[in-house]
Amino acid sequence: MQGHCSVVVREIGAATLHQLLDSPKEAPLLIDVRQPQEFVQGHIPGALLIPLGQLELPHPALTDRSRPIVLYCRSGKRSMAGANILCNKGFEQIMSLKDGILGWPYATLAGPPRDVFAPAETTTAKDILLHAMGKEIRAHKFYGEWLSQTDETALKTLLQELASREEGHMVAIYERYFAWCEANAVIPLNNAEFKQEATFSLEDTGNAGEQFFPTPSSREDLLELAVEKEWEAYNFYKTSAEIMPSIELRELLLALSFEERVHATSLLNLMA
Repeated sequence: MQGHCSVVVREIGAATLHQLLDSPKEAPLLIDVRQPQEFVQGHIPGALLIPLGQLELPHPALTDRSRPIVLYCRSGKRSMAGANILCNKGFEQIMSLKDGILGWPYATLAGPPRDVFAPAETTTAKDILLHAMGKEIRAHKFYGEWLSQTDETALKTLLQELASREEGHMVAIYERYFAWCEANAVIPLNNAEFKQEATFSLEDTGNAGEQFFPTPSSREDLLELAVEKEWEAYNFYKTSAEIMPSIELRELLLALSFEERVHATSLLNLMA
């Protein structure tokens, strides 16, 4: 117990945090308390950037004081200071990552926070699912194009498997959309119409021509690129969920994020 904090701040190791993040329903809120330039150099997928000096300020993710929260920094010192700030604000389950990101042996992402749903602009599950479908369509198109351009047997087999996984994601997304329509008494688009609208949505936001991957030159290169993009998709859904005020939309985004995390993990197993 430190300072005026009324609860004990736990330090947890990287393996424990990794296990907690693998839980689809009980994953903690993960906060990176470093500076933006440090975050850009590499951060844990799914982490929200809230620099230490901003923890005192209101934040849409910091509303549930009973939810488990894990903070991390470079080595563990700033995260302990941040944990005490949250304790003094009444948060009940605060943890700090021992040794910080220096002791994190798992996947990291480079680059700034980006492509996060803005709650004020995204008001329905349909908007989110259209965006998700657009991402899956783009990924599936990439794998399909490379299937027609390679003669290497092992690479073709891998591409077919990756394309099949993206098809599975598209089926799951459409099923969620259909269920949302039934629950809200909305006449659903059929699958083809929904995909077409998702494609138009990409064009409207200027993302249709965005290159999903650089050109891979080998099976290993392709796997690394695929893993990176799956982690980016996980990061997108997870961080969007954390700032979404609607419980229904938050749960939807968390479910999608978990699927992407499982996908990334299975690709890592293929690499191994």
